Amino acid sequence: MRCNVVSPGSTDTDMQRTLWVSEDAEQQRIRGFGEQFKLGIPLGKIARPQEIANTILFLASDLASHITLQDIVVDGGSTLGA
Repeated sequence: MRCNVVSPGSTDTDMQRTLWVSEDAEQQRIRGFGEQFKLGIPLGKIARPQEIANTILFLASDLASHITLQDIVVDGGSTLGA
Protein backbone atom coordinates (compact mmCIF):
# COMPACT_ATOMS: atom_id res chain seq x y z
CA MET A 1 0.00 0.00 0.00
CA ARG A 2 1.27 3.48 -0.91
CA CYS A 3 0.18 6.75 0.63
CA ASN A 4 1.09 10.09 -0.93
CA VAL A 5 -0.24 13.64 -0.76
CA VAL A 6 -0.54 16.27 -3.49
CA SER A 7 -0.38 19.88 -2.24
CA PRO A 8 -1.44 22.27 -5.00
CA GLY A 9 -0.59 25.95 -5.01
CA SER A 10 -2.64 28.64 -6.74
CA THR A 11 -4.72 26.94 -9.41
CA ASP A 12 -6.91 28.55 -12.06
CA THR A 13 -10.33 27.48 -10.80
CA ASP A 14 -13.66 29.25 -10.49
CA MET A 15 -13.09 29.57 -6.74
CA GLN A 16 -9.62 31.10 -7.25
CA ARG A 17 -11.04 33.58 -9.77
CA THR A 18 -13.55 34.86 -7.18
CA LEU A 19 -10.54 36.05 -5.15
CA TRP A 20 -9.21 38.16 -8.03
CA VAL A 21 -10.99 41.45 -7.38
CA SER A 22 -8.90 43.63 -9.70
CA GLU A 23 -7.92 43.26 -13.35
CA ASP A 24 -4.28 42.56 -12.53
CA ALA A 25 -4.97 40.22 -9.60
CA GLU A 26 -3.71 37.14 -11.45
CA GLN A 27 -0.45 38.87 -12.38
CA GLN A 28 -0.09 40.17 -8.81
CA ARG A 29 -0.40 36.60 -7.51
CA ILE A 30 2.32 35.52 -9.97
CA ARG A 31 4.65 38.42 -9.06
CA GLY A 32 4.10 37.96 -5.33
CA PHE A 33 3.36 40.24 -2.40
CA GLY A 34 6.64 41.66 -1.14
CA GLU A 35 4.99 43.46 1.77
CA GLN A 36 3.73 40.08 3.01
CA PHE A 37 7.08 38.35 2.31
CA LYS A 38 5.43 36.13 -0.31
CA LEU A 39 7.62 35.28 -3.28
CA GLY A 40 5.04 34.82 -5.99
CA ILE A 41 5.31 31.99 -8.51
CA PRO A 42 8.81 31.56 -9.98
CA LEU A 43 7.53 29.59 -12.99
CA GLY A 44 5.50 32.67 -13.94
CA LYS A 45 2.01 31.23 -14.21
CA ILE A 46 -0.94 29.95 -12.24
CA ALA A 47 -1.39 26.17 -12.44
CA ARG A 48 -4.15 24.73 -14.58
CA PRO A 49 -6.37 22.05 -12.97
CA GLN A 50 -5.05 19.50 -15.50
CA GLU A 51 -1.51 20.03 -14.18
CA ILE A 52 -2.64 19.04 -10.68
CA ALA A 53 -4.61 16.09 -12.08
CA ASN A 54 -1.56 14.90 -14.05
CA THR A 55 0.44 14.74 -10.82
CA ILE A 56 -2.26 12.63 -9.20
CA LEU A 57 -2.43 10.35 -12.25
CA PHE A 58 1.35 9.90 -12.11
CA LEU A 59 1.25 8.94 -8.43
CA ALA A 60 -1.56 6.46 -9.12
CA SER A 61 0.35 4.87 -12.01
CA ASP A 62 2.95 2.11 -12.07
CA LEU A 63 5.53 4.80 -12.88
CA ALA A 64 5.34 5.81 -9.21
CA SER A 65 5.25 2.26 -7.84
CA HIS A 66 8.18 2.86 -5.47
CA ILE A 67 7.06 6.26 -4.19
CA THR A 68 5.31 6.39 -0.83
CA LEU A 69 4.84 8.74 2.12
CA GLN A 70 5.61 11.83 0.02
CA ASP A 71 4.02 15.26 -0.18
CA ILE A 72 4.28 16.40 -3.80
CA VAL A 73 4.02 20.19 -3.89
CA VAL A 74 2.65 21.45 -7.21
CA ASP A 75 2.96 25.22 -6.81
CA GLY A 76 5.32 26.45 -9.52
CA GLY A 77 8.00 27.03 -6.90
CA SER A 78 6.03 29.50 -4.77
CA THR A 79 6.96 27.81 -1.48
CA LEU A 80 10.68 27.47 -2.24
CA GLY A 81 11.66 30.23 0.16
CA ALA A 82 8.84 29.80 2.65
